[in-house]
Amino acid sequence: MYGPTKDPKFSHIEGFEDHGVHVLFAHDKKRPKVPIGVAIDVASPAQEVESGRNMNVDYWHYVREKLFKEFSSETAVLGLCGAGADQSPHILWRKAAEERMRRARGLNRLLEIARRINRAVDDAWIVAKNDVRYDVPFAHTILNLDLAMRPIPEADYRRAKAEIEKASVRKNRGLGFHWNNGIVTRYEMQQTGKTTHPT
Repeated sequence: MYGPTKDPKFSHIEGFEDHGVHVLFAHDKKRPKVPIGVAIDVASPAQEVESGRNMNVDYWHYVREKLFKEFSSETAVLGLCGAGADQSPHILWRKAAEERMRRARGLNRLLEIARRINRAVDDAWIVAKNDVRYDVPFAHTILNLDLAMRPIPEADYRRAKAEIEKASVRKNRGLGFHWNNGIVTRYEMQQTGKTTHPT
């Protein structure tokens, strides 16, 4: 999520990445040419702006502004964080090239992310506007899963216990304390046989 990519040991980003932007347009029969709603699913949390002391909707604000101009100020825009887990919208790879392009466009990071999402929405709209349907079945399904928790190795448990003791001596109950406390709790839970989490 935040690892340094300049490290000589870094070779590539592992695992799956979802670059898809999923878009669903909602229409009113009285106004078929303009959507009354747009739901946009991006596999990333809206956290380009972090650690601030104000509440905001991050890049979604700029996505909405453009769509209000393109469609209508009454079009509802729903930004969804898809399966983004430990993803981040921060640029970690090809930073210099990405930064050069962003500066050349005269955009800040929020506007650049919004630009990319809006391009995907525009691309979907080109096709979707000619395929408006009013007979779509609507269903809501709930699936309960017991997902396997990552096993905590004993070495990690011992290291976390030691860090908690150090933090207790310093009377420092910051983020590190809570992180290590979570590791200890999870390890002790798995010792009782609990290895899944209901989701």
